[in-house]
Amino acid sequence: MRISEIHNLQDRRKDQVEQFIQWTMKKLDIDKEPPSIKFSNQKEEKDQHHTGRFHLETNTLYVYTHNRNLIDILRTVAHELTHYKQNLKGDLRGNQAYPGSPAEQQADVVAGYLMKIYGKEHPEILD
Repeated sequence: MRISEIHNLQDRRKDQVEQFIQWTMKKLDIDKEPPSIKFSNQKEEKDQHHTGRFHLETNTLYVYTHNRNLIDILRTVAHELTHYKQNLKGDLRGNQAYPGSPAEQQADVVAGYLMKIYGKEHPEILD
């Protein structure tokens, strides 16, 4: 797994995030290496409104972690890994991740579904 940067996550959270990524990759039936994943408590832009993004050109997931509960961070990971899967299938081209787009709707639905399953198996993520 190539989690390239995890800033300001406690060791316990790092382990949980890594376990969740592996679990999500299996649930999404992704048999390739995961993309590079960068976690940071720094916003990219002053007026940033998103909590994560998948960068097509660099095949990198970015997840914002500052003042967020673990379950929220994991949901963002699931959402962005869904975009990664969409890209592997050739379903993402250009900027299709605008609010309300089919790609965004699918990522929202899949992430919500995965969190319900994972949350039942791992209630500690709610602590």
